[in-house]
Amino acid sequence: GYSLYADDATTTYKITYPTATTWRYDDVNTQSGSACSGGPSDVPAGSYAAVAQLAPNCASLPTTTCVAGSAAPATPTVTSLLLEGAISITGTALANSGVNLFIDGYFVQSVVASAGGGFTFPLTKKLSLNQTIEINSAITGSCASASFTATVSCYIAAPVISTNAAKQIAAGSQISGTSSASSGTTITVYNAATLVSVGTTTVQSNGTWLLASPTAVSATNYLARITGSVCGNSRYSDTAFTVTGTGAGRCGTISGPISDNATTISGTVTTAVASTTVTLFVDGVSVGSQVIAGTTWTIPVNTTVNNGIYAGAVLTISITESGRTEVTCAATQTVNCTAPAAPSISPASTTIAAGQTVTYTLSSTTSGLLYSIRDNADALNLGESKFGNGTTVTVTTNPFNTAGTYTVKIKATSFSGANCISTTNATVNVTGTLPLSLTKFTGSKQNGLIKLSWQTEYELGIKYYEVEKSSNGIDFKKIGIVNALGNSTLQQSYTFDDAASTSTISYYRLRIIEENGTSKLSKIVIFKSDLGIVTSTISPNPFYSFINVDFETEQVQNVSIRLYDMIGRIVKTTVVNAKKGSNVVKVSGLEALPGGSYIIEMSAGGERVFKDILLKK
Repeated sequence: GYSLYADDATTTYKITYPTATTWRYDDVNTQSGSACSGGPSDVPAGSYAAVAQLAPNCASLPTTTCVAGSAAPATPTVTSLLLEGAISITGTALANSGVNLFIDGYFVQSVVASAGGGFTFPLTKKLSLNQTIEINSAITGSCASASFTATVSCYIAAPVISTNAAKQIAAGSQISGTSSASSGTTITVYNAATLVSVGTTTVQSNGTWLLASPTAVSATNYLARITGSVCGNSRYSDTAFTVTGTGAGRCGTISGPISDNATTISGTVTTAVASTTVTLFVDGVSVGSQVIAGTTWTIPVNTTVNNGIYAGAVLTISITESGRTEVTCAATQTVNCTAPAAPSISPASTTIAAGQTVTYTLSSTTSGLLYSIRDNADALNLGESKFGNGTTVTVTTNPFNTAGTYTVKIKATSFSGANCISTTNATVNVTGTLPLSLTKFTGSKQNGLIKLSWQTEYELGIKYYEVEKSSNGIDFKKIGIVNALGNSTLQQSYTFDDAASTSTISYYRLRIIEENGTSKLSKIVIFKSDLGIVTSTISPNPFYSFINVDFETEQVQNVSIRLYDMIGRIVKTTVVNAKKGSNVVKVSGLEALPGGSYIIEMSAGGERVFKDILLKK
């Protein structure tokens, strides 16, 4: 293959320009006057190609030369047919030599011949008519061989008549099919017995064709071929045999509803005809059949990898009577998802002071399910959400700021189907007013340390702050204590330094300890160490027309912010070139989104650094 020895910008030994119209390359042994004036050779023996290129994609044809060395290999040979539409080129060359492919003069790719001399070029684009193919080979220190040269020839494949598996079409139906030929190519349909044309049509842009009239005649067989193309006429298609079709009036029903864990699918046909085959399809793919004599049928599903069904799949059937063609029935059923198990939570009931949060422990969670905290009407998000991992997960509510008794739902959501959820209720009793307002909690990386900072207002009865850390966002451990500054109605500021973690991602939160021994938890700050990103605040929540994303990064980098609906569709994407330090990104234009829950995700460097659930008013 080709290796870049020099250019005029970035390589170690660059091309120079002695005059306005000449260029020169001297490699490491630069000669002041002539490349041949003494000392070792500047340029190793071998074949070279020079290309003038205007970045990024405009390049001249290569000009080739050879510095005398080993004898050039023999000219390669090509053993495959060079026909339009081909997706590979095969041949033979000198064993273990480098083989180079040029199309219309431009270098395309290189491969190494095998020990037996065979080579294959897999093509990313099909060969086109009249392209010029050149192939040469070389070994280290040799000149390139003479080139094999050929032109891509015309090829025209026979069209296909659409039939059933027995190559049958129904009497009275229109004759149709497919073709690989270009749009507008003429298809002629013939009586197979007499080879007399019965009509012509053309290939459509999607590769299909249809003879609108005449329709297929009983006991008559048909052929089709391409006629009058630039390559002439194709060979004839396979024969299509016309037989009586199964009557659509026999189509019955598919019994429902159907869940994605069903083991059988059943239904009926309208009348009993011996040796009738019922075939079941999942999104158009056959997954089983049954031959019946009566009016009922039952077909197993979910017993092998080949007959599985899934939530959202559309089930249909076809009916084929013995000696007749198949008819596709109009009846359908859409597969429902199996609701996930209700979350197992603790505590089921709790009493807190106003301004405090509640942390729920969810045991035996299921991987792939999203667990969230919702209000009793399942209309509002009341805290964080997390995906199950097969073990225990904890989720924390937002602060409850008003005294009263609340019913909350811990919700498990499966993304395998619409409204595939289960919930478990919990009770929260809120009393009094917590004498603290935590107004800010952020983090940044400075001098090799993770520096956490937070601010409070109306700080009364607070004893100290425990700083907790986790590598997975679930299991937190105390890493330090910061004493409270004392009772105050003014703004207080605190900091805590943590040595840079060896973990790729670290999670931090505060446990606020009161004088009476009770505690509350702050929100979680996420720090992505390899990307230097700390997510601080996503607001407002609930949102209406915009979202502000507040984060810090220790380097300039592209950050992608995506908003998903609850079935995983991207509804908004914003990409920003974040500056070093604090960033606030406004994601606007959201007023047209329907009300409900959405997932916000931040990513940088190809990795996700933040994910949470927001509510749209």
